[in-house]
Parts: sequence; structure tokens; C-alpha cells
Amino acid sequence: MSGEKFSVINVRAVVGWFAGHMEEKLRQNDHKGGWDDCTLMWLMGRLRQEVEELTHALTDKVVAAKMAGNEDIGEDDAMSVIGECADVANFSLMIASKASGYIGEQPVNDRVIVESPYRASTGYDLLENIKYACLCMRDSIMNHGESPMASHLLYTQTGILDDDDPMQRGLGIEAGLSWGSVSDRTVVYVDRGPAEGMVIGITRALEEGRLVECRSIHGDVLETKEFLDFVSDPIISDRFRVVGRFLGMKIGK
Repeated sequence: MSGEKFSVINVRAVVGWFAGHMEEKLRQNDHKGGWDDCTLMWLMGRLRQEVEELTHALTDKVVAAKMAGNEDIGEDDAMSVIGECADVANFSLMIASKASGYIGEQPVNDRVIVESPYRASTGYDLLENIKYACLCMRDSIMNHGESPMASHLLYTQTGILDDDDPMQRGLGIEAGLSWGSVSDRTVVYVDRGPAEGMVIGITRALEEGRLVECRSIHGDVLETKEFLDFVSDPIISDRFRVVGRFLGMKIGK
């Protein structure tokens, strides 16, 4: 297992909830600096201390609750226990982070190509497409733990390539799609419908055997087939194999 790379995955709700408590505790102690200079043995000692604190806190609060005639601890006591659990988890995190450096293994986010509309018939719609693409990038990073690439946001910036020039547009599309060889999947954000560049990206993903995932930044339930019906090229639609009805399910060859 030591040679394998582990990716950040979509986590279940309870893990995300607890991670929030861990992060809150870490931020409360940001003024102390990080743990890069801490040894594994020192961190292990602190972990033992935190486990003892958790044990005492939970035992004392359960005993106090039973003495008061209650089967369960109160809300304030529960929050205190959760905080102690977060401390234990954070020191475990620090130890794992340090240990990963010894085996040359670091957490790796999934690399994804983001497909969303860019070109538009009006300046207003173009700006809306740009804002939407930014939201897609944020959703990919914040909600899915990915490392997204949206070439239509990058290469179209002033001073790079002119998207209205067919030659430069073609170069930009090809440069963006070349990232597919090192990407885990193509993610298609469907809220604003398909566009020519998206169809090109979807086609390339299927040709290269890359997984395609349809998403909405709003979490709306939308049948994948409904999105595919918007794609005018029947060859593209026919090449999709729908394996799930709802957004977030993956489609591929």
C-alpha cells in the first residue's frame, strides 16, 4: 500500500460535519503555528493527553447525567465532548500528515476537467457564463475536493488568446483538452445548458475513455437524459450510456 496514491474523495455527510469541528479547533489554535516542526513522538504524547481528556470528560458528564436522573447528557455537555473528540482527531491528523512524508505519500486531489458554457451572443450572457464557470470551479474545489482545470476561463483572459479568432480558439480548446491525459474525469456543469465547446470536450473524454460526470451547482435534480436531449449532435448523445437518472451519477462508454 505504501506506493499507492490516495485521492480526496466525496465524503459522507457525518464525516464532513465532524471535519468542520476539527477545522474550527485548528483555527482557534492558528496563532500557535503549525505542526511541521513537531516530532512524531511529541505528537503521540499530545494525542494520549487528548484521549485522556476525552475519557474523563465523557465519563464525568455521563455520571453527572445519571446522578441527575437523565439517561443522556445535555446539549452543552454534548458539545464539550464533540470538542474533545475533535482535539483527538486533529492530533491523529497531524501524526498522519507527518507520517505521509516518510513514505513519500501525500493526499492528492482528483484532477478534473470542468466543462461549462463560455461563448455567448451577448456581452451580458458572456459575463454570466464567466460568473457561472467561477462558481463551478468553487463547487469543484470546496464541495468535491478536486483540482479543477477550466481552460475556457484561463486561456480566454486578456493577453492570452482571442476566443473570437477561430485559429486561436482552436489552439485554446486543444491546449485545454490535452490536460485530459492526466485528469481523472471530465465534470460537466449543466445548469446553463450545453455549448459547442462543451460538446467537443465531452466527445474527447469519451474517445479517451474518461469518465464523465454531470452536475448542478444548485443541487437540482435533473435527469441526465434531459441534459443530453439538449445536445444537438445525435452522435454525441448516442455515445453516452446513462447509468443513473440523477445529477451526480456518472456516465461513460
